[in-house]
Amino acid sequence: LIVVIRYFGGVKLGVGGLINAYRTAAKEAILNGQIVKRKQKMHFNVFFEYPQMNDIMQVVKTNPIKQLDQKFELDCELKLACPNAKFSQLKAVFLGIENVSIKELGVE
Repeated sequence: LIVVIRYFGGVKLGVGGLINAYRTAAKEAILNGQIVKRKQKMHFNVFFEYPQMNDIMQVVKTNPIKQLDQKFELDCELKLACPNAKFSQLKAVFLGIENVSIKELGVE
């Protein structure tokens, strides 16, 4: 995406000069820019009781899951992120553990 802001120039540069200025700005942006690749990740919370901690942490450690936040009390909560393509599979694994629920927070 290239955005060129016309701050000043239409009258002084004329149409040809303005087109050239836009072209030059776009070329500079392309030459000096960096390509950033990101995979979409699903963010979600997992709610569980303390006795399920070992089962939950086993799933987290053996899968491509990033732990974003945690709350460990009698009722526990983990905020996690995983590749969007893996979410359905991981959701099924988590929900297969007794007394576990999930809240989807969305894709980022």
